[in-house]
Amino acid sequence: MKRRFSLFTYPMMDMKAAEAELNRRAAAGWVLKKVHLNVLARFEPCEGRSHFVDLDLRRTLDETDPDYLQLCADAGWEKVQSLRGML
Repeated sequence: MKRRFSLFTYPMMDMKAAEAELNRRAAAGWVLKKVHLNVLARFEPCEGRSHFVDLDLRRTLDETDPDYLQLCADAGWEKVQSLRGML
């Protein structure tokens, strides 16, 4: 499987710039899979469906918040990772 890595050092205050970067990569066929060591993003090819990113500001995702988790699931969202206050 092909992979690409790049630095991902966006702070929470640059959330919209991070979103734009992730959406540019998704449009080019690469989806974020994980950020390692809080700075190294791993991208993998999108597999036949379009992706776009919408970051949410939350310090932590309380897994016991069933309403929020259900809302996200109903909307078709997939949590990739929580990083520097961004989901």
